[in-house]
Amino acid sequence: MTAQTSKSSDKPVSKTTNTQNTTENTKAEKVNWLTWKELETAYNKEPKLVFIDIYTSWCGWCKKLDKNTFTDPAAVKYINENYYAVKFDAEKPEDITFNGEKYKFKKGVGRNGFSELAYNFLQGRMSFPSLVVLDKDLGILTVVQSYIDADTWDAVLRYFGDDIHTSGLHWEKHLQQHIEKRKNEASEVRSEK
Repeated sequence: MTAQTSKSSDKPVSKTTNTQNTTENTKAEKVNWLTWKELETAYNKEPKLVFIDIYTSWCGWCKKLDKNTFTDPAAVKYINENYYAVKFDAEKPEDITFNGEKYKFKKGVGRNGFSELAYNFLQGRMSFPSLVVLDKDLGILTVVQSYIDADTWDAVLRYFGDDIHTSGLHWEKHLQQHIEKRKNEASEVRSEK
């Protein structure tokens, strides 16, 4: 996976049949979304990877991510243990301080104005949803600019969270192996019932 994994499009990126809710028999947790202030406080105590969901209020695929992807029990558990997660409305009219720099909201630009921080993360390619993974030094590891299913989201989280990206294993191979593993886990759970 490189700095840009998916180009913006109206079509979802989905490689699998979602195994959501079959990979773990746990009560559904929710992603522990933090505000920018909460992120700063937590990060200063213990640096971790950061996952940012950049969305807008009018984005239909963003709502689908919330409903279908960000509810996968295994991925939710993993992100809450290994990342700080921020839900970031790119068009919310507020200034944001991040990593010691202040980013302004630009009124009258684009559809509803936009945050300079979103523009910076997305390198000017304002497409939603966009998912950003930052390393422990707050540098961009990847940007995914598309809807992804729960299996792919879980694969992205583990690719960086387990440092697989530094092992030499190519993203596509990891994704293929990860999806196969989740299918097998789901099949085992179904056969146990």
